[in-house]
Order: sequence, then C-alpha cells, then structure tokens
Amino acid sequence: MIASAQTALQAGKDLSKLSWVTIEGNKVSDIDWAGYLVYCGRKKAAPAFDAIDNTSGENNEFGTQAVDNQHFTAFAQAHNTASGATLADAVLVKMMNPMGYIGQAGATTSKLWRIRHGTLDSDTANAIPTILATKLANLGFKVDFALPWDRPHSGDYDLDELFSWIKKNAK
Repeated sequence: MIASAQTALQAGKDLSKLSWVTIEGNKVSDIDWAGYLVYCGRKKAAPAFDAIDNTSGENNEFGTQAVDNQHFTAFAQAHNTASGATLADAVLVKMMNPMGYIGQAGATTSKLWRIRHGTLDSDTANAIPTILATKLANLGFKVDFALPWDRPHSGDYDLDELFSWIKKNAK
C-alpha cells in the first residue's frame, strides 16, 4: 500500500488531503489502516459472497447445469432464506480456490504471475491477492504484484503495462 501511494505521489497525485497517508518530505512513510478502510468503504455486507438468499454472482458461479445458484459455505446454507437452496459439492468448491493446487504434485503452476488489485477495490479484500502473491513468491514463482492507487474493482486500467509485461515475458 505504501509503495502504491509512493508511486501515485511521484506521478503527481495530490495525497495531502488524505489524513490516513503520512508523507514525510516527498516520501510516503505510513498508512493508517483504520483511516484507509473508512476511505475505501465496504461494498458488500457480510456474508459478502455466499448470500444467505442465494442471489449473489458468486452463488451463480457455483451453480451447475441443473441448479442455477448454490451455496458454497455451511454458514450460508445453515442460514439460508431461499426456497430449495442447495449446497455445492465440496469438490466444486475446492476447485474454485487455487491455493490448494499451487505448487502441488500433479498440478501445473505457471512460473510467471502478474497480479493487480486496486487500492479502492471494496469488492474483495486486499488480503486475498496479497496471500496469493505471497504463496507464489514463497514457492519460487516469479510474481509481479502491485496495488494500483485509487483503482476500483475494474481490471482493465493498465492494459499497456499488461501487454508490455506479456511481451517481455513471452521472449
């Protein structure tokens, strides 16, 4: 987060109005997480992804050909408010999380990773991509990880940089 703020500051972004960013000289030295969380806000209420009414996009992701939306946590299923809601098969749930496969015998893990997560993304906690990047790096994979400053949950904000990264690594 500090590196992201520093990059924004060096690019001419005025961070002086952000009381949760500490700048000493021309260097970002600290981030007050409580202030940052207020600034960023929360887009989804808990439970954010496995909606107890079984209507989230994530519930749909766990659907099948026969069942449109399914719960994927025991909590949501236990507190379900939707008629006839079912719990997704545990194998399907496991398949949706790459963490159990990275670096495992029998799994092919890409050697190169480019992970971006905007600092203003209130759909997904920045811990998620940070944990993924850390696991990959700890296992020796090459990880290009950044938190682009003030970017929401959008994704196509740095296509030129992405294509440059692809060209550099495709050689």
